[in-house]
Amino acid sequence: MAVFNQMKNIKEKVAYLLEAKESLRDDDNKLIASFFVNELGREKINKMSAMDLLELIGFGKLTSTESIRRVRCKLQEDRPELRGKNYKERQEEGNSVRGQIKNL
Repeated sequence: MAVFNQMKNIKEKVAYLLEAKESLRDDDNKLIASFFVNELGREKINKMSAMDLLELIGFGKLTSTESIRRVRCKLQEDRPELRGKNYKERQEEGNSVRGQIKNL
């Protein structure tokens, strides 16, 4: 966690998590949860209630989940080694949907 909090921006932190755990590459919920655990620290998380966590999220005291997700998308676009197993399938599906929309 100390390493995580020394990083300057969200991009560095998300890249660190994606490099450390392949399972986070295909699951934004797991990535966001891991980000929050690292951002707050396990000790603090263990002492918090769910309501405490929700208040931190609601009052903007934690990194925005949307920012984490967008940074993950951009990193995976730019750095193929950080892509998960489902990346190619998601891209092909997106291309298919775009083609269907154009044909409407």
